Amino acid sequence: MVVNRARIGSDSTNYLGMGYDRGVLPAGPLPDGAWERTPDGQALEVRIPWVLLNITDPSSKRVVGTGGDGRGETAPTTTVDGIRIVVAGRDAQQRWEVLPGTGRQQDVASFTWPNWDQPRYRIRRRPVYYALRDLFAQLGNSNPQ
Repeated sequence: MVVNRARIGSDSTNYLGMGYDRGVLPAGPLPDGAWERTPDGQALEVRIPWVLLNITDPSSKRVVGTGGDGRGETAPTTTVDGIRIVVAGRDAQQRWEVLPGTGRQQDVASFTWPNWDQPRYRIRRRPVYYALRDLFAQLGNSNPQ
């Protein structure tokens, strides 16, 4: 995703574009990590952002549809009941292994979630709050000469 395009300033200075890869999922626990293994190494939990699954509105289960006129019109969205996920990876011999391995749609687990109108949230203080609180307390205790 390009967040700042390359450009040339009025004084002929070249400014590089900046961006990041939305598909890179950093390792680690929440809130910043997107995947982690259990301590015994037997399970892998991957938290995939909605946008990487082409889900445009998770609250109403809307996904990117097909269509559009090919001239810049955005594709329509459609509503789904849930999603199915197939896992694929390479084994020690670099052969692809797919789970479930039967290849039958009915063997793939379906995941769904309830629709919502109000998002869940929790109120909490960010770490910077405590740093600023301590800094202001120090400044308040200083005696200017």
